Amino acid sequence: MKATARGKVTGAPGLLGSSYAGSIARLGYPAEEIAEASDRLTDAIIGHCGPAAIAAEVREHLAAGADQVTLMPAADDLTAGMAQLEDLAPALTETSR
Repeated sequence: MKATARGKVTGAPGLLGSSYAGSIARLGYPAEEIAEASDRLTDAIIGHCGPAAIAAEVREHLAAGADQVTLMPAADDLTAGMAQLEDLAPALTETSR
């Protein structure tokens, strides 16, 4: 799962582009970790351990003051991505600010 998550970090156009990289650097991540999508960085920004763990990470981000949390399925096609979001939905309905 972590390899898929890392692929989402390094493969998404613009995800580690200038604005994101700058924001991540301001959080204390060195340029090398950002460029490599290190384990620490991947774990911090990509939920990849099942619905309950992902929902817990969403709650952590909201509790830390996030106004929004983006959810991006790790699927290769729309049907599989929708299925992932549907699996995640029950855990997220318990998530509130």
